[in-house]
Amino acid sequence: MIIGNGISPVKTIISSGGNDADAQAFIDTAGITDGTQQAAINTLVVDLKGYSLWTKFYALYPMVGGDATKHSYNLKNTANFQITWNGGWTHASTGALPNGSNAYAQTGFVESTTGVQDDASFGFYSGTDAAGGSIDMGVHQGTIVNHIQARIAGNAFWSNSQDALAKSTTVSNGNGLIMLSRIAAAGYNKYRESTIEESIVNASNGRVTREMYLGAYNDEGVTANYSVKEHRLSFMASGMSVAEQANFSTAVTTYQTALSRNI
Repeated sequence: MIIGNGISPVKTIISSGGNDADAQAFIDTAGITDGTQQAAINTLVVDLKGYSLWTKFYALYPMVGGDATKHSYNLKNTANFQITWNGGWTHASTGALPNGSNAYAQTGFVESTTGVQDDASFGFYSGTDAAGGSIDMGVHQGTIVNHIQARIAGNAFWSNSQDALAKSTTVSNGNGLIMLSRIAAAGYNKYRESTIEESIVNASNGRVTREMYLGAYNDEGVTANYSVKEHRLSFMASGMSVAEQANFSTAVTTYQTALSRNI
């Protein structure tokens, strides 16, 4: 069927259990038995497909189910980029909380082999508004850095996206959906929720050849700058336009609200 604007509508495949097939695959593999959590996952997948965002994701960790195994699975494809947890993490119904001293998560996601230069986004839904010098997710290789420090001393939001020069932006807090999106060589946008905190003019240098860490910094293979911010969702994807990011923020808000953990 072709709708009025000449675009075919997004088709959603429904499993025998009534859920979207991709949502059901995650539910089955991760062992999500709670009905509220199952419904929240299904709605998230359906919303992302409805917004034509689903195909953008390489890894999307919904941090649902309350334990390390369930939190480790990638919603986009449970066979890819499963998290390996290291150090002291607290896993609960609200998400995955690093201890700030030795906790980090290996995602297996390497941008140089999977991502595209000048077409990238990454971020997390922070359940913690805490200042400090920690890096909440990141990786460094030579003159190329991808990292987020959602809030450090002085209410600063520091970040890089495929470049070498970290940029600081003043923010009021460090919780909610925090992300970067680059869709051009010349620069990228920094978001909190659906608000552009700053548009950075800084050229990209390439793609990193080491894996992305959550809860700390993969600094040339050395783990550093351990975080204390809870991950309630984390992701790596291709770049999102301003409109796409707004839709993504809406979908994530709906998801977190369904789980009674929206900021």
